[in-house]
Amino acid sequence: MSLVLSSGMLLSAADGLTYPAKNPRIGYHNLLTAATTILTSTTVPPGMEKENLTDYFSWTYWRSANYPATLTIDAGSAQDVDYVGIAGHTLFSDQSSVKVEYSTNATTWTECVSPFYPASNAPLMFIFSAVTARYFRVTLAAVGGGTLPAAIGVLNIGQTLVIPHSLYVGHTPITMRKITDIRPNKTEAGQWIGRSVIRRGNSASVELTHLSADWYRSNFQEFVDHAINYPYFFSWRPDEYPREVGFGWTDEDIIPQLTGPGDMMSVSFEITGIAQ
Repeated sequence: MSLVLSSGMLLSAADGLTYPAKNPRIGYHNLLTAATTILTSTTVPPGMEKENLTDYFSWTYWRSANYPATLTIDAGSAQDVDYVGIAGHTLFSDQSSVKVEYSTNATTWTECVSPFYPASNAPLMFIFSAVTARYFRVTLAAVGGGTLPAAIGVLNIGQTLVIPHSLYVGHTPITMRKITDIRPNKTEAGQWIGRSVIRRGNSASVELTHLSADWYRSNFQEFVDHAINYPYFFSWRPDEYPREVGFGWTDEDIIPQLTGPGDMMSVSFEITGIAQ
């Protein structure tokens, strides 16, 4: 996976700064939804059009009719990109690998995500040092006995929001916090005869403290505005746990508080979504 190579390394972000790879990243910025972006796809079956990638629904899909399966993104002008997020996909079950490339002229291509075949259909978040390009290309290839290209419901390509410090004590990764309805079954006499277990997804609570008020206003507020209407990707510690990624949404307003003796802020929010 083209995430991070080693603990403690620095990754350049779209703002030109470098951050430790352990810092949490939120993937909400998405070139595919920009008004100036043009998408081009190989032939698709009815109902599997490329436009399905722009609605944030993990149950509407883009799927090419045959291999090679490619989607080309023309952003209209050069853009800074440091992540690719994929959710609602069938890469594992349909035995497809995914590769992402970028180009400044739509002729010469360079990989930013090397061919990757995941171990499940869980959300993916590829994080890399920022690149600047106008064109991006997603290619699916057959793995093993795969014959039908995978379906992808959500595809984000853009800039991550990098949190200035790490998450430590008290945080539960979204992949480990399941939302489950458990309904015990019993006889009229009160004997246990099993139970019904219904999975409702995953969730995570994120608490951020000691944030510069200037940083919050300049960087985090845009994410807050996005989260009112749309989902996003979240990776809590990319270097050590690159597969502990969620694609989810926030159901309540995100409201900061002034904290500490200096000009600092803290904020918390809940993510509900899919992680496995």
